[in-house]
Amino acid sequence: MVITTYKRQKLLATLFDSILALEQAPWRIIVVDNEQSDETRGMVEEFEAKVTDQWGKTVVDGDSNQSRVVYAPQTENLGGAGGFSAGVKKAYELGAEWFWVMDDDVAVLPDAIAKLAPWTKRHEVIQGSRFDYDGGPFYWQYDFRIGLGIPNPIAPAAFGPAGYRVMNTLCFEGGLFSRRVVKEIGLPDPRFFIYWDDTIYGYRASKVTQPIVVPDVILRRTREIGNWDIAGVRQLNSTSDMNRYHIMRNRGYMARYFMV
Repeated sequence: MVITTYKRQKLLATLFDSILALEQAPWRIIVVDNEQSDETRGMVEEFEAKVTDQWGKTVVDGDSNQSRVVYAPQTENLGGAGGFSAGVKKAYELGAEWFWVMDDDVAVLPDAIAKLAPWTKRHEVIQGSRFDYDGGPFYWQYDFRIGLGIPNPIAPAAFGPAGYRVMNTLCFEGGLFSRRVVKEIGLPDPRFFIYWDDTIYGYRASKVTQPIVVPDVILRRTREIGNWDIAGVRQLNSTSDMNRYHIMRNRGYMARYFMV
């Protein structure tokens, strides 16, 4: 597991509690702290003690460490993109075979690993389904339209006879991908800071394998995001000027990827 966090200790505590409720132990839990906070460090140390009490130590990793929890403080705020890049790099160096990535504003469900495991036998990039903040289903736009530069808002929601949908994107809220994919396409691009970094990573992955989204619900969102209602037909996420800047700035990076 690779978790990126920044100044959201309350949300992080909820995620930690949900991890402790997992029916199967993760190989490693890497916590990338973009704040380099004493408070977060203390939380991770307490969490590590609980994990050890519950599941014990594990096999020696690339750092000759046997703890399941790895604290990775950053010297500056790298944003979600930089945090996931640093976290995936660290996990790769430690010898991880699978990378299950998530922000601090989600909680994993107890049977999440058991639900994901069967899909890993045939696929290398897997996106599980999610519950929204209110407990209802969360529809995720899995089909990115290159010509328009946006996710397809009317892509079919049905999974069909295959039991999954092929996607050409990814979401770093519970996305799972293999070591071979990282070896082929490299790390998430830290230049994005926030927004579109996971979209492009999934797009790059689709060039070397067939990513899929599956109906199995593996986590729930724990942060409510306000929406602007448009004529009762469409909702847009309300956001900050900083977010809007990165949404637009990063489209230039995306365009360059598509050109290449």
